Amino acid sequence: MHKQRLFIMIAAVVGAVAALLPWASAFGFTVSGISGDGILTLILFIICIALLLIKDKSRTLSVPFNFIVAGAGGASGLVGLFDIYRMSELSLEIVGIGLWLTLIAGIAVPVLVFVIKDNSVVPHFYQPPSPPYPPQD
Repeated sequence: MHKQRLFIMIAAVVGAVAALLPWASAFGFTVSGISGDGILTLILFIICIALLLIKDKSRTLSVPFNFIVAGAGGASGLVGLFDIYRMSELSLEIVGIGLWLTLIAGIAVPVLVFVIKDNSVVPHFYQPPSPPYPPQD
């Protein structure tokens, strides 16, 4: 798998799992993301994961897919940012770890789409260096 796809996959999986984690807590009660906007972020991160798994995985994302993945990840980050802003207005609620991870993953996905562009592949196994050539007389 190309390292661009691998790193985006890790960020998208973190974002998808973050939808299941607590997004807010108040008075000893916690609310998970899937009871609200987390459903939307979960769907958007699943779209990212699905698009990463199609076509040739040893290459970078092609032009239509990279914009869709970046848009879905960025939209998830905006949902997280909006929810954090909404909770900051309510002084009694504490922002949970799931919402912070959603925001971080939502920022990481579009950044990784456009920052990692080379054609190197993550090696699957170790290859020792080749031995030196014998001296020429």
